[in-house]
Amino acid sequence: MFTNSSQLRSYFIPVKLSYRRIPAFDRLGRARYQLTHRTTFKPSIAGGLYESALSIKFDSQSTIYHRLGGLSYLLTWAGVAEQDVEHCLLAGRPLSLTQVNSFAFWLEERFAKEGVLSRTKRRTFNGIIDAARLAERWFLNFGHHCVNPTERALEIERLVSGQSVPWEQVKRRGIGPEEAADLLDENLAAVEKLLCTAANAPTASHSDQRTYLIWRLIWEYGLRIGEVLALRIQDCPRNADDPLHIVRIDGRDHVDPRGVYAPRPKTRGRSLGTIISPSAFPYLLWNYVATHRHTRKKMSNGCFRKTPLVPHPYLLVNKNGNPLSRGTVNKAAKKIAKEIDTPFRWHLVRHAFFNRAYTDITNISDVTDRVTRMDDLVYWGGWSDPNSLSIYSRRARRLRAEEAKVAWQSGEGQ
Repeated sequence: MFTNSSQLRSYFIPVKLSYRRIPAFDRLGRARYQLTHRTTFKPSIAGGLYESALSIKFDSQSTIYHRLGGLSYLLTWAGVAEQDVEHCLLAGRPLSLTQVNSFAFWLEERFAKEGVLSRTKRRTFNGIIDAARLAERWFLNFGHHCVNPTERALEIERLVSGQSVPWEQVKRRGIGPEEAADLLDENLAAVEKLLCTAANAPTASHSDQRTYLIWRLIWEYGLRIGEVLALRIQDCPRNADDPLHIVRIDGRDHVDPRGVYAPRPKTRGRSLGTIISPSAFPYLLWNYVATHRHTRKKMSNGCFRKTPLVPHPYLLVNKNGNPLSRGTVNKAAKKIAKEIDTPFRWHLVRHAFFNRAYTDITNISDVTDRVTRMDDLVYWGGWSDPNSLSIYSRRARRLRAEEAKVAWQSGEGQ
């Protein structure tokens, strides 16, 4: 299945696991994983079967990676606790209540700091528990033996239903609903001034102009950074009235040269027009394309020659002409945070876009128009579930409550 051994590399993960997920490509260019013991280099049979099933069911490599992660944690614990969990799973037998509790205790010890699981670690802990539960459920469906074949489906359903209880019981509670973290208006203005000045300076570098383009793409369209990195030339607007297209990975017919590290937009595909006036697009896009989508080749005389096109359709490139990596844009975000002396992540800009859009829509007096615009906002964000807006509604409610408090204290509400 794996055709390029030079591309095998280990992921860095927060807990040192005995089993690691090694990425590679199959003959069709799809990202695949092999669950391998870190010291013996012996591949897991259960991991191979489970990964094959996941790769058939899911297009997202991120989903496969995290689902397989639940099994890697489970097998690592089994090695420490001297439990033959792999044989148990392959035989289609469920874990006992004692085993589930022991695994959860071992997992919590590795994520807790001074005996306490932080909010973020609790979310990670619960995610691993869910992934391990789903792995066990798959093996129950795959390998459980029943004397009466006609009753097999009913027996498996009873087993799965019964096993959901101990797994749910070990999950850590207390993770309340969140609101979307945001940037203040003065923070947004500071970022715009910083990046715009750098991009338009006479000595502006490729990275300065590229960072400003990324900033405007997220600020004007509310995109995820993965969607920005996945943009292709054919997705970009050529005229002021043209929309920008977000195309999911399953809607494409080529292999991303970034391989297993390629961005894979997880939101729905959609077409977005400009709503900010005056907009930086499409001029900003095509100025970048004309200036930077090229490679530099060194000639025999020591001079460099520009090749006008790069051999891939992706909009954002590094200095060598290769598609831009997530690591590079994360470094740019850290640099911005240092310059404005405020925590900054690209996803905060997306939150800033939707927080303000949500607040503007809730201020529309006409009920029918307000409902329509809220549906439009769900489409704009690429969500399949309208409840995804809940993180923005919670912030809006808090701000309204704070404004009410100010009004009461000033006497305006009397």
